[in-house]
Amino acid sequence: MKTMWKFLMAAALAIPLMCGCDGGGGDDAAPTVDVTGTWKGTSTFLGQTDSETLSLSQNGSDVSGTDPEGLNYSGSVSGKTLTLTTSVSNGSDVLSLHVTGDVEGDSVVLSGTVSGTIEGANIDGPITFNLKR
Repeated sequence: MKTMWKFLMAAALAIPLMCGCDGGGGDDAAPTVDVTGTWKGTSTFLGQTDSETLSLSQNGSDVSGTDPEGLNYSGSVSGKTLTLTTSVSNGSDVLSLHVTGDVEGDSVVLSGTVSGTIEGANIDGPITFNLKR
């Protein structure tokens, strides 16, 4: 069963996606990991778990990627910490995702939030990705 998040992503395939990186300052360390590759696992949002596949590319500390639904991700690596963000728009509805976590070898647990609206209703909550390369 698809979550509302997956439903909105699929519905938005024909709509341009807005993606952005967290540009916050702070102490950015040089990357100590390379996240390039295909990451598979699960995401948990609104009490539902779904299969996930992310194809990521890394150039220095900058990261970009896609999933099979056509959603584009952008982000960065600082030390061993991976941060990913994305937003999807469907008319007046917009959902944004921001996750972060430490890469440990070929595994990463990314935790963060999804926030926005679907059909005018607020959709906010925690999301977790458990991925392996």
